Amino acid sequence: MIKQFLFASFTLLSSITISQEYETITDEFDGNKYNWETGETSDVTAKIEGGKYIIKNINSKYLQSLTSDLAIDPNYDYTVETKIMQKEGSDGHGFGVVLGFYNWDNYATVQISSQGYFKVEYVKSKETTELVKAKKLNDGIVRPMNQWNILKIDKKGKQVKIYVNDNLVATLDDHLLFVGQSFGYFVSEVIKMEVEYLKITRRKMVMDVVQYPTKGDKLENLGSGVNSKYSELNPLISVDNKTIYYAIKNNPDMNIGEDLLLDAAYSTKDANGNWTGTKLVEGPVNNKHHNYMISISPDENSALFGNTYEEGGGSNIGVSYGVKRNGKWQKPETMEIKDFKNLSNYTEYCLSPDGMTILIAYESEDTYGGRDIYVSFLQDDGTWSKPKNCGPTINSYGIEMTPFIAADGKTLFFSSYGHPGYGSADVFISKRLDDTWTNWSKPKNAGNVINSSNFDAYFKIDAQGIYGYMVSSNNSIGMEDIYRIQIGEGLKPDILNLIAGKVYNAKTNEIIDAAIEYEDLSEGKKLGIAYSTSENGYKIALPKGKQYGFRASAEGFISVSNNIDLTNITKYEEKEVNLYLVPIESGQSLTLNNLFFDSGKSTLKKESFSELNRLAKVMKDNGSMKIEISGHTDSDGDEQKNLTLSQNRAKAVKDYLITKGVSTDNLKSVGFGEKNPKASNDTPEGKAMNRRVEMKIL
Repeated sequence: MIKQFLFASFTLLSSITISQEYETITDEFDGNKYNWETGETSDVTAKIEGGKYIIKNINSKYLQSLTSDLAIDPNYDYTVETKIMQKEGSDGHGFGVVLGFYNWDNYATVQISSQGYFKVEYVKSKETTELVKAKKLNDGIVRPMNQWNILKIDKKGKQVKIYVNDNLVATLDDHLLFVGQSFGYFVSEVIKMEVEYLKITRRKMVMDVVQYPTKGDKLENLGSGVNSKYSELNPLISVDNKTIYYAIKNNPDMNIGEDLLLDAAYSTKDANGNWTGTKLVEGPVNNKHHNYMISISPDENSALFGNTYEEGGGSNIGVSYGVKRNGKWQKPETMEIKDFKNLSNYTEYCLSPDGMTILIAYESEDTYGGRDIYVSFLQDDGTWSKPKNCGPTINSYGIEMTPFIAADGKTLFFSSYGHPGYGSADVFISKRLDDTWTNWSKPKNAGNVINSSNFDAYFKIDAQGIYGYMVSSNNSIGMEDIYRIQIGEGLKPDILNLIAGKVYNAKTNEIIDAAIEYEDLSEGKKLGIAYSTSENGYKIALPKGKQYGFRASAEGFISVSNNIDLTNITKYEEKEVNLYLVPIESGQSLTLNNLFFDSGKSTLKKESFSELNRLAKVMKDNGSMKIEISGHTDSDGDEQKNLTLSQNRAKAVKDYLITKGVSTDNLKSVGFGEKNPKASNDTPEGKAMNRRVEMKIL
């Protein structure tokens, strides 16, 4: 059994020179300027004294590791040289250096023994690979107890050469793998070792901090309306900022089950903006196992939940998708992700705001280091595609985790051990540059208010880009509390508008449940999905930069589409847009809102094709359905010209539907010019309503 032993470690940034591409760091242990672990426990003692780092293992059962945060990126060339000596203990057991220490499941070692043995291995996700099996070197290469040995590791390209006292003892043609930040020393059995110096040449560690990450430097506790004397974890803020979802733990007053494991909870704001207290998420979401929400959709009608929900109340490792219907959450269903196999003990997920993409932090065969961030896409059959690595811009030699995609669908927050930071894991921001999800801007550190020398992760922001949310135990009400901080321009997502409303039966004016879909009108590309319930309606977050079409759908109805142009918006706004569904019945009519023509022309613009393609499909699925297409204009210009224009536009729609396979016998086109206005022609808004194409079911 191997035991992990770690003292507190801190950032080393003050000691690093960043003027060259590579830097050399030398430590002669004339003080603890690199924050080596020192102290004494029942297992080990470590101190810096007399120009030496002195380590003594006093527990024969365990290997002991003592580290600093001297990080080395194994993807680049590096050289490590150190002078070490065994002072006491068995000469048949190993001592040496540990590289890239993350935990006792992930590290690499180069070992010697005073009897002359040598060994190289790395451990990744608990699996040990012996690059050089323990072997006895030629006499005199390794010096015996109480004599100094110089150990040197030199990486050039993918090749690693290892020297002991200037003797080349190993050449590794594939580089020595490690994923953690910490460099240090280890001793096995009851051994005392001393270190006289350490010299590391490495690619410089340049921390790129985003400009203006926060406003102010203090975290604001959300107070007793959310936090308790127990633990509140993993906050998720709703798109309208009125509900916060989180996990509670160790709370005997609320947790379900004797073990007081995680349960999914939430709090809502009152009319004065105050949080009203913790409530458990309703329905079969919470049971005696770990239950927590991972992501929540903008409409709050669907969410990802941790683990699986088995028949009989059991639970397994995985992720589940839950929906809310009639105000209650249904039992979450296990998500099927193709060829998903995690080589790590940990996984984090994030559902994108459009409901069509999942980010997953896990370890696979093609990871660049430890856990990487991958992307998976929703398929037509409801399953999810094989995860694809998000690429080397995001993923480093270290461990990436806790991805969160903001409401704009582009701004990614994640934590990393591999990108340069203040120590341990830090929060970073990056922007998605295209729809491949593998092309990203260079990650930037989120700054020293959000990040510290300790573990920093699980950072989320609201849709408006006003506040960031995180968990901390500093100055908390209880064990761990949820805090917020006002974020600066550097962390803000793209501007968006929140579109919300309900879906109505156009004939009866009854509110009904319906699926929601929205698209890029210029490309006819589906961008996202949502669901509207009779109780909560729908919400969709639409970022700036596109002209969107959106519509409801339900069996037995034709949708009345809507559109909105957000190409040049400059601020966040919330807009109410109710949607309508027309029953497929004789006599019913609707306006085809997403048809577009140039002024005075009858040629359909490409933004119209998605609307007409859907109509063609409905008509082919309902083979006996016949419609009349009618064109209408405003009153500007010559009346006869307007009549001709309306006739030509109606005919253009008819002709397009015929090209899509609709029978000409089922189509009739007619133009009314300016005769049947829907609104006054005295205003621009009224004229826009009057310029339209309608369809009527015959």
